[in-house]
Amino acid sequence: MADFATLSASGNISTIGFGGIDKRLNERNLADNYQFDLASSFELGKFFPQKSGYNIPMFVGYSGTIVRPKFNPLNPDIELKSSVERLPDDQKKEVLRNAEDYNTRYSVNFTNVRKNQTGSGKIMPWSISNFNLTYSYIYLQKRNIQVEQQYSKTYHGSLGYMYSPKSKPWEPFKFIKSKHLALIRDFNVRALPQNISIRMDVDRYYSEMLARNNDLFKQLTPRLYDKNFTIQRVYNVNYPITKNLKLDYSATVNSRIQEPFGQLNTQEKKDSVRNDFWALGRMRDFNQIANFNYSLPFDKVGILNWITTTVRYGANYGWTQAPPSYSTLGNTIQNSRELTVNSQFNFVSLYNKIPLLRRINQGTKKAKAGAPAADDKGSAATEKNKKEKQSFGTGFLRALMMVRNANINYTLRDGIMLPGFVHQIDYFGQNFAHSVPGIPFILGSQNENIRYNLAEMGALTNDVRVNNFYSQNHIKTIQGSATLEPMKDFRIQMNF
Repeated sequence: MADFATLSASGNISTIGFGGIDKRLNERNLADNYQFDLASSFELGKFFPQKSGYNIPMFVGYSGTIVRPKFNPLNPDIELKSSVERLPDDQKKEVLRNAEDYNTRYSVNFTNVRKNQTGSGKIMPWSISNFNLTYSYIYLQKRNIQVEQQYSKTYHGSLGYMYSPKSKPWEPFKFIKSKHLALIRDFNVRALPQNISIRMDVDRYYSEMLARNNDLFKQLTPRLYDKNFTIQRVYNVNYPITKNLKLDYSATVNSRIQEPFGQLNTQEKKDSVRNDFWALGRMRDFNQIANFNYSLPFDKVGILNWITTTVRYGANYGWTQAPPSYSTLGNTIQNSRELTVNSQFNFVSLYNKIPLLRRINQGTKKAKAGAPAADDKGSAATEKNKKEKQSFGTGFLRALMMVRNANINYTLRDGIMLPGFVHQIDYFGQNFAHSVPGIPFILGSQNENIRYNLAEMGALTNDVRVNNFYSQNHIKTIQGSATLEPMKDFRIQMNF
């Protein structure tokens, strides 16, 4: 228990006239400055048994600065103490207090509060160890000769969930032993995703500011409010459907909670915020990405295992809220798709499938066993001619194998932006009540008639003030490279 907390404190005081010996008189302090900083961190999980696995880190901080000027801020030619000498004690304290530049900061936060898994039991989807919690609160206060009162409160809360199911792929043909049927033998399907994570972040900022009336006449000084209340939800799923086919899905939802004007000083205002919060606010935008990655099983086919090809298909979908003051303009929906095919060709592996070419690539010659040694000039000449022919044939075949490897990358990008969409959306970006904009559009379909189809279904606005236009883009790129080796240790890199 002795190490469950750490405390630190620091302070600094510099008075009027303070300064280094190299400072001139007019460069020295013209105010009394006071600074302090207190910080502490606690591990509240120490109060629980070690076997419980609780991790509850807590941080508390308090800091501030106070600046008391030498001269009156409203009359810089007169010292502040001289200007208040003849005032009554209560007014003197008020004037001195108003002249201060006062700033304080208080914060408390709990970061990644969780319960670690203990023991050897199986982790279930509802296990508390799958959850984590973060909370922070910051309070800032300020006042000076221009600001009578200003404070802000910042709240942040985060609730996370992460679960990694342990499941084995289903392999119905695993009993096949023949390597020639590896394509069928290695067929597999996984029933559950590999990882599921969900996080919800709630952020609220509230601030009030009242300017100080330093004029001799009375005036109405309004109190200013600054508010922002948002919720963000993030979803991620990693699903290896098979060993060669993988799906990565992510979605982000941003929403705003509408707060009434002014202070929340009535039950009606509080109920309005509370109801909007439990409804997860008003959606501002929704973004969704689905990536499919597939590796073609050329490695299962002996004659094609020198080829490596991966195919990636990415579908992006977005929905953006219409301006709140002009909701008749409609929302904006957009989608995009990206198809990427990358192939690598290892021609050396292809050549090595032929024994003669493999020996040439390996730089070895297969000598005939029991060949008679040349013991006269005729046989020596014959042997020399034979070696020259073999050398010429080897060089010719080596030149034919000058292409050692190659790589080709094909990319197709398409996208549609469609303003004026009048409906809200449900799960996965679809409005299920009206069946719009449709699953094909969400998954990247580039149907040129989508705008006409949605208009016929009443899903597009008729407001003539819409100044954004329907747009569609199309980009296709092909890139490649090859390595040539016309002779040993002489390589040429080609890019196209």
